[in-house]
Amino acid sequence: PYCTKEEPNQCCYGADPNRNWDFKWGVAGASSNPCSEIFKGPKAFSEVECKQTSVYQLSIVKKLKAMITLHSYSEDILYPYGYGTGVYPPDVKELKALGD
Repeated sequence: PYCTKEEPNQCCYGADPNRNWDFKWGVAGASSNPCSEIFKGPKAFSEVECKQTSVYQLSIVKKLKAMITLHSYSEDILYPYGYGTGVYPPDVKELKALGD
């Protein structure tokens, strides 16, 4: 478990996998509070699921044509580069067209 600095006896398990990747880790939109729904983890790839998913993806990167993940929490379409307001990937128009 990860415990809060303010209250060492308050501990929670796990981190939000969407915020535990190493690309722009912890820049924005994530929490350092281990009991938050958007806890980024103590460091990038601290969660074994994220790390192993990354290892697998890198092992097949030359075979990949596209990567899509489904999020049902708020029924949103999430673009890569969600670390900042007004920051979009180079193919944002194509991604938007796919989502529409």
